[in-house]
Amino acid sequence: MANGVTFEPDFAEEIRVVHDFDKRLKYVQFDIIRDAPPSNDKNNNQTNSNAQNAFDVLMRKANTQANSKVPSKLDETAPRFTVGSRCPSDIDGFMHYRHLDLCYNFNPEHYIDYLGHIKQTCLSYDGELLRIDSQERQTYIEHILEGRTVTRVAIQGHSNNPGNVWTLDDGTPLPYTNWRSGDPAFGSHLQIFTNDAWTSQNGYRQNRNNIFLCERRP
Repeated sequence: MANGVTFEPDFAEEIRVVHDFDKRLKYVQFDIIRDAPPSNDKNNNQTNSNAQNAFDVLMRKANTQANSKVPSKLDETAPRFTVGSRCPSDIDGFMHYRHLDLCYNFNPEHYIDYLGHIKQTCLSYDGELLRIDSQERQTYIEHILEGRTVTRVAIQGHSNNPGNVWTLDDGTPLPYTNWRSGDPAFGSHLQIFTNDAWTSQNGYRQNRNNIFLCERRP
């Protein structure tokens, strides 16, 4: 268990949890290591992974929750909230990174639909699409996205205004950017793309998928 979050592997074999403390970012990295017994089936062509990165574990949890229930409305007076925090510790997959006071969850892969799916999902948690407003946040998000299999990650930011100025949802200009060389280009919304650089993205594309993180702010 880390910061109130319990990792629940969905396989029956025993596992070893190895953690390493990063003094620079002030987080604990947990590697879930599967110790699978030797197989007696010589015709078994499945490849057993020796390790799962944090992203795999978190996305598995997000998919399980998405298939099991609808988002829950949150009672901020309930004891599940950390003292002085708006971050629930036991529902909807929310986790609290204390160093940045970041309360966030992962949400499953879906075709790109910022207004109809992504933002509505975050609102259903009484939250909003993740905003990256500092280099520290960018570095932390890069860390937890390491090993992802979906390239596009939706983040908060749009240019749907008369001057096509990039702002957060509350209308304030982006306080931090990590644009890929040549961007911003055409596209009304914001995403993390290859090499964790930012690019613009159209708000709706059924032929492209992305993932996203929601956050709850004080």
